[in-house]
Amino acid sequence: MSLNNLPLVSFAIPSYNHEKYVGEMLDSCLAQTYPNIEVVIVDDASPDGSRKIIEDYVRRYPGIVRAEFNSTNLGPALTARKAVRLTRGEFIAGIGSDDVSLPHRIAAGMELLLANPALGAVFSKAEIIDETGRTIDSPIAQVFNCEYDDIRWRLLSGNFLCGPSMLVRGDLVRKVSPNPSLGYVEDFDQCLRILDTHELLRVDDVWVKYRSHGKNLSVHTRETIPFAGNYETAISILSALERWPLEKLIAFQAPPGSPEFKQEVALACCRMRAELARWVARWPRWGLWSVLARVRGRCSGRGGAGGSRRRAVRRRGRASRWRDRRRRSPRRCGVGGRGRRRWR
Repeated sequence: MSLNNLPLVSFAIPSYNHEKYVGEMLDSCLAQTYPNIEVVIVDDASPDGSRKIIEDYVRRYPGIVRAEFNSTNLGPALTARKAVRLTRGEFIAGIGSDDVSLPHRIAAGMELLLANPALGAVFSKAEIIDETGRTIDSPIAQVFNCEYDDIRWRLLSGNFLCGPSMLVRGDLVRKVSPNPSLGYVEDFDQCLRILDTHELLRVDDVWVKYRSHGKNLSVHTRETIPFAGNYETAISILSALERWPLEKLIAFQAPPGSPEFKQEVALACCRMRAELARWVARWPRWGLWSVLARVRGRCSGRGGAGGSRRRAVRRRGRASRWRDRRRRSPRRCGVGGRGRRRWR
């Protein structure tokens, strides 16, 4: 295939305060064996010398490296979205401004995406490096390089995909806009939304070197993830369970309507209920119930993969009426009506 026929691949790169690493990152993008690429980098008002380095690459590689410089700091999420909007490629590759892409990365990913139109995005494992570029043994590697059987069920336990290794269809990532209310797991939520219509793949090969230097924003282990990140992860997972039909989670073998099919549906519902119970036990319940009730309604019906929505509505109505009765029947305790409120 000639260069003119190769789809353009755009690197969309948010950058902030990585003067020490941004040059190495840009060199790794420009060293790809896949020839038709562009590099779009948006600097988020870095106070260090990042801007001078980036401007030098723009002068040296006109038409290939393009840059924008925020006048004020917008944060990583808004800067990443701005970088995506500025791209022109049919496919978009992500990379952190402190990470390194291996030379075969884009070529290997494009081979998979061009061969399978159902694939929305591909990811890889990662090699973890320190500030000096030396390979290290890190708990982050256990997250990015874990084994999995089914990517949807694995994502229901939390994110394990290495964002800097992502290669995604441009029209898809532009159409599936991130949730602006999320501050920690925007990328994770976007991956779950891509799974609404396409498939994801994490290959066993290593395409990137992920730099761990104590100031990373894109990954946390279970011990270090903030409370807000846990909460947003739970909301994203429960919302995905509400959107996905059971057929996306279970490969049913029996014909619909048969006793075997009903048995497969029952097993799938049990597995979903167990997953929901795990999340309810793990994270605070307040705020999750509006989504959780709808998901549970899908898992509680009989005779179909989707469950009975009407029964779920009736249950929610009964629960609502019960709460209303409790609110209307307060009684006071203590002398003179003072004291805490109790409910009948």
